[in-house]
Amino acid sequence: MAQRKLEKLQESQRALESEAEARRRTKEEAEALGQEAKEKHRSAWNELQVAKRKEQESQHVAKLFVELDSDHSGVISAPEVQARPELDGDAEGTVTETEARSAPVQVPDFDEKTQAVIDAAEETRDDYRLTEKHLYQIKEDIRKLEEELSMDFGPHHEFVFMHRECYEITNDVWGSWAGSEENKYSMMKFEDGAPCWQGPYRSVQVKLLCGEQTAVMSSAEPSHCEYLFELQTPAACNQPAPALKHEEL
Repeated sequence: MAQRKLEKLQESQRALESEAEARRRTKEEAEALGQEAKEKHRSAWNELQVAKRKEQESQHVAKLFVELDSDHSGVISAPEVQARPELDGDAEGTVTETEARSAPVQVPDFDEKTQAVIDAAEETRDDYRLTEKHLYQIKEDIRKLEEELSMDFGPHHEFVFMHRECYEITNDVWGSWAGSEENKYSMMKFEDGAPCWQGPYRSVQVKLLCGEQTAVMSSAEPSHCEYLFELQTPAACNQPAPALKHEEL
């Protein structure tokens, strides 16, 4: 059952990888179009502002010329300029025409067509992120299932339900089954735990006993930093041998 589940997950992974690659290409194409649309919008706005400033400057120069040419001679003389104190560039406390025209201008919102291209690019990014998220989850499921399939859970897989369950044995790392030759699955061994003060790394042996519920029944420290637990579990209950049939004589 676990192997079949793994095969289905691997099949889903291959399909999602193909989908993710297609969505990545679509995303990049949409992002390029979106960036191009933004640049065109800004370029058109800048060109419009340049043309507007030139027109304003032209109108300003024409108006100023008329105002300065007080004698309508068509020529501006020095006395006519000197008669206008506001042309003193060193005056303080006023905003000049040049300062007013050079003030920063906020670029307007994108037009409907440009905004539609930008929205489409964002939508493809969202689709790609979602596909990548699903692909990551499937890879994690496959990794955990492969890890589970690689472990020895007994001749009939009877100890699989204990996988990833915690029964208050902490800090140690799974070592091996350490039972007798007749039944190696009657004892678990955990090694490389936290170091003891002036002693070895802690280790634990777990003796499995048959019982209706899974629970730690007792604990002991037979040697320095070496612990022994008795764990009751239904997985340790051997199936009774079938009764032999005797033919009546």
